[in-house]
Amino acid sequence: MRSEWNAATRKISSWGNAALTRIPQGRSDVSGQRKPDQVVLVLSLCFAAALFEGADAVSLGLAAPTLGLVLQIRPTQLGLALSLTTLGLLVGATAGGRLSDRIGRKSVLIAAMVVLGLSSLATIVVGSLAQLYVLRTITGLGLGGLLPTLIAIASEVSGNSRKAGRVGKMFCGVPLGASLLGFLTAGVGLGWRAIFAVCGVGPLLLALVLAALLPETAPSAALADPGVERAPASFFSVLFAERRAARTLLLWTAAYFTSAAIWILVGWFPSLMVARGFSPFEAANLAALENLGAATGSVLVSRTYDVSRPWLIIGITYVGMAVLLMSLARVSGFLPTAIAGTTCGFFVTGGQLLLYAMIPHQYPPTGRGTGVGASVAFGRLGSISGPAMVGIMLGSGYGPSGVFLTMMPCLVVAGAALTLVANKSHGDIQRFPSG
Repeated sequence: MRSEWNAATRKISSWGNAALTRIPQGRSDVSGQRKPDQVVLVLSLCFAAALFEGADAVSLGLAAPTLGLVLQIRPTQLGLALSLTTLGLLVGATAGGRLSDRIGRKSVLIAAMVVLGLSSLATIVVGSLAQLYVLRTITGLGLGGLLPTLIAIASEVSGNSRKAGRVGKMFCGVPLGASLLGFLTAGVGLGWRAIFAVCGVGPLLLALVLAALLPETAPSAALADPGVERAPASFFSVLFAERRAARTLLLWTAAYFTSAAIWILVGWFPSLMVARGFSPFEAANLAALENLGAATGSVLVSRTYDVSRPWLIIGITYVGMAVLLMSLARVSGFLPTAIAGTTCGFFVTGGQLLLYAMIPHQYPPTGRGTGVGASVAFGRLGSISGPAMVGIMLGSGYGPSGVFLTMMPCLVVAGAALTLVANKSHGDIQRFPSG
């Protein structure tokens, strides 16, 4: 029986790595050598991983109303727990991106899924606020290692003319996973332990599938080809050498303020809706609709970006964010709030997708993980300060409307920075093309 299992495992693994056997040694990106079904396989696996990235990102926010009663968590303490999650994200994104350039995307992705699954399962038996702080920091490490690796993989298996669209389809798994967990929580009435059980078991099972089916992508191939431009060995050289300093700093600025807005919505939306008078059931549904709009925005905005003027799409997207946040601050009633929240999620996550679609191609192939990881990590500084600021505001007596209005200046700065990157790149996200 054991020999038959080993034979079956080898057969599945050989299928998942078949793409590599058809690729000439040394190509920095192999999308041009993959058959369509092989590209679909890789993107589908990335999409599945993104689903759990999104679900785990909102798990604490969804569990907070009941978990807060058990552990007697005040708003400021919940804000600290969310900020510690993003602190782990910062470290995980920096280390994960760099390691994916050194040891390969596949190993980093599997390790991140295992960390994510085990830390979520351990949260089921949490008995104190201190334990919650530690486990959410570890969860953040797993989440941080996932995102830059997924972005790099999706970029490397995509053709030059459809990169943003394919990155968008992969990335829409993040808000979709959050939305599905929200609907599941509201529809089935999941308790806080069941929420963390779903977010723990799923990643561990997917890690086994990734180990069997996911092929490696660019770093080893790029390093083997003397004709492919190599990234400098130094971490800082990857980011700032060869006139990349201005683009890097602008990308970091956009990442900081966009992530601050995203994580205020992700971490605080259910609690803010409860503070406005909605029941926990209604708040969970509103949060799920907001994430559903975010998933739709990831796909539609990215497809538009591939066929239109980047600076125009960026401008429309970020103006849409500001307008919808203002409306979200002023509307009342379930239906108007649901409409405003869904469309706000559409534009806010669409803006984040534009950012992530642009980052990989500002850096050479062997530094792509480092560049993406550094930008994602810098964005996590905004993710740390954003939720913490909301906790302080709510603890000081500010209402949800004040929170939403405070997000608007963040998005204005982020949109301006990202527009400048598009102009500096002459609207071309493929500064370092794949093929």
